[in-house]
Amino acid sequence: MMTKPRSEAPQDVNISARSLLLAHMLDVGYAARQVLAIRRLLDKGPHVMSMQRLLNNIKANRHLITRENYVAHDGKPYDPDGYKSLPASPDIQMFGVDAPVFIGYVLSGERHKVFDKLSGVPSANRSRTDLISEKIFDRLESWLRSAEAEKTCNPKP
Repeated sequence: MMTKPRSEAPQDVNISARSLLLAHMLDVGYAARQVLAIRRLLDKGPHVMSMQRLLNNIKANRHLITRENYVAHDGKPYDPDGYKSLPASPDIQMFGVDAPVFIGYVLSGERHKVFDKLSGVPSANRSRTDLISEKIFDRLESWLRSAEAEKTCNPKP
């Protein structure tokens, strides 16, 4: 069904299905697989690994995702300004702000900015125990329950 129009079209007619990449994707059912994968991710069943189940698990364990765990989970410093108290070293003297020792502090600062948005807490009021805001979960759940998601999961014939 997918290859017949491509083979029956006159050779002088330029059709997109003759693009090798597009033809391959059509032949292997790429679009159909993607729709099935998205439907699976949107499944609300408790025994299915889906976005809804992942969201429910994260929400149930929200207390574990503190600002401190988010920022310093891999050994990066919690305090992005901690570099100011570092003693002068040859690295710092040679590389200045580009010294390898500073990269952890830069990443820490970026993670704080992201968590500021997730928690809804202004940077001036940061606390190690800040949590992801309930509003974030509400927004994500609304996306999973959107009309578009429902159409994907329950298409009308």
